[in-house]
Amino acid sequence: MRLKLFIAALIVTSCACGKAYGQIEKGDVRIGGSFKLESFENETNSDFGLDLGYLFIDRFEGGVMLGITKKENVDTYGRAGADLLYHFTPERRVVPGLGLSLSRTFGYADIAGVDQNSTLFDAFANVESFVTTDWAVNLRLGYEHWDGDWGNSDGLAARIGFATFFKAGE
Repeated sequence: MRLKLFIAALIVTSCACGKAYGQIEKGDVRIGGSFKLESFENETNSDFGLDLGYLFIDRFEGGVMLGITKKENVDTYGRAGADLLYHFTPERRVVPGLGLSLSRTFGYADIAGVDQNSTLFDAFANVESFVTTDWAVNLRLGYEHWDGDWGNSDGLAARIGFATFFKAGE
């Protein structure tokens, strides 16, 4: 029920904030969600995330994320972080970009006394495709590096999601 109310509030908010079709500009706020698959050596992980971003100068968006990950053959754990995204053509309906992300896992169980939580670094390509004036579907493809007391791991990640954009204070 709470999820339905949250989605309804996003729709109402985006409908109340009109602008040109697919135009991202300084002062815009992003609220979104996403699903990610990541592949490392012999395992695949899935991740659900919530994103909040702000275009603090033209073309540059800073953001925070909170996610929950289900790792293959392991319990579920959390993930929190920040990212920076550069939008190449923010005035277009399809907006390509490049970004960097830094995050940390939490709630991962210790194994044999070794902390299994990790710091993650992502470098990715991003494409926003606007389906309405304020709603976009996005796709991120990139490289991920995990660093923890247990060791390191590298792999590829693909994330698909949605977002709504609106002006702060409107």
